[in-house]
This record gives sequence, C-alpha cells and structure tokens, in this order.
Amino acid sequence: MTLRNKSLIIVGAIFLCLMALFYVTSRSILIKGLKDLEESYTREHVLRAQSALQGELDGLATINRDWAAWDDTYHFIADRNDAYIKATLNDESLMGIKINLIVYLNTSRNVVYAKALDSQGGFIPIPQGLRRMLQDTDKDASIFRHASLETHREGVLLLPEGPLLISSYPILTSEQKGPTRGVLIMGRYLDQSLISRLAATTHLSLSVRQISDAELPHDFRTAREILSQRGTVLVNELGSEYIAGYILIKDLFNQPALILRVDMHRGIYQQNRRNIHM
Repeated sequence: MTLRNKSLIIVGAIFLCLMALFYVTSRSILIKGLKDLEESYTREHVLRAQSALQGELDGLATINRDWAAWDDTYHFIADRNDAYIKATLNDESLMGIKINLIVYLNTSRNVVYAKALDSQGGFIPIPQGLRRMLQDTDKDASIFRHASLETHREGVLLLPEGPLLISSYPILTSEQKGPTRGVLIMGRYLDQSLISRLAATTHLSLSVRQISDAELPHDFRTAREILSQRGTVLVNELGSEYIAGYILIKDLFNQPALILRVDMHRGIYQQNRRNIHM
C-alpha cells in the first residue's frame, strides 16, 4: 500500500470519527434542549394553575367585600331581620356565588348567623374545626378581628372536613365607613368539584393533596420533601408518557398546607426524540 493510500485511509477514518462525535454531541444537545423546553413548559403551566387557584381566592374576597360593606348587612347585624335572610341568604343566592359557608360575627365574636351548603346545594353542618376556632378567644383570632377598616384576610384554611378557601372582611356601611359591626366570613371548599372547575378553566390536568395526608402517594411525598426545602416548582418525569409539575401552597397562616400537581402528556417531546433518532 502506497503512502498516499495510507494517508487517505487515515484522513477518512479521522473524518468518520469526527462525524460520529458531531452526531452524538448534537443529538445530546438537542435532547437536553427538548428536556429543558419540556420542563420550562411544565413550570409555566404549574404557575398558571397556581394563578387560577389564587384567582378563586381573589374572586371570593371580592364577593365578600361587596357583601360586608353594604348597608343591608350593616343593619342585619344589629336587628337580625328576616327580610335580609330571605332575600340574600337563600340557597339559590349562595349557590349562585358558589359559596359553601357564610358566617356573620358581631363585635363580641358571637355568631349572628351561619349557614353551610355542599356543592349540590344540600345543607351541611358548620365545620367543627371552624366552630372551635370561633369559640377560641385567643388562637387564630386574627381571622376574625381586623386592626383597621381596610384590613381583610384570605387564604387556605385546613380543617378536618377538608381544605377551605376563606375570606374575612369587617362589616361596614355601603360607603365603607364604621364603626365596624363585626366580621363577615365566606368559605368555599377546595373539593373535587372546585378542582374540576379549575381544570376545565385552565385546560390542565390538576390534582391537590394535603401535605399531612397519611395516604399521600409516593410522588407527592417526594415532592413534599423537596419543596419544603427549596420552595420552587418541582418537575418530575412520571414515565415515558407523562411529566408532572408540583408546587407548594401555603395556608392562611403562611404554613405549608397543600401540594398542587399538574400532569402533562409528553407527546411533543417523544415525537421530537423519535425525529432525532431517525
């Protein structure tokens, strides 16, 4: 074999090795880019779901504010008139604003009126967990007392009956003047009905679990440990078909309470991987 032929073979072999290295490197970069894009996409949807949940809280607070700063409510606390109950607190009215719970407290924290309904409009008892809080003159008093006419509280309240979105506003006149005559509390259960409604609104697959749930699935337990330490959105591959994003939801007292999970199908990622391997 001539020197020229040997040189051509060596150059060809080097060229093939470089091409193979380029292919492997490019494929790795493309796959990593796809995974990064998929994770970013999942994080965006988790934050969108969190925003939708916050929107429920904000909407509840808006309704509560309108009812609390209303002359009719202001008078009702003083005289407990039946006309207000019949016109305002009937089942249809409460179902229309998707309220599961409404409680009127006077300035002595005595219950003037309370009512609770399930998602189908059926009567249910006032949650015992909330009753205990109402009767406790020290614990959690910040929910039922307001330092000024402008203050209010809203958030998630964990009860034995389930997580409750809750809002609390001082009862004022329609001109938002005092003195306050008490506090109006409104609640909406974060039950499967509400989760399904949020899923339909956001077009996402959602699930919510309490972090203290004794039957918390393995992936939620893992998410709980990681999110408790770093408090950001966690993305986890559930397999070749699905990927999930998790975020920690804090309660009214700024303590970890719930984990919100968003499931995403990996169709686009899998298709692009197949295209890269072709």
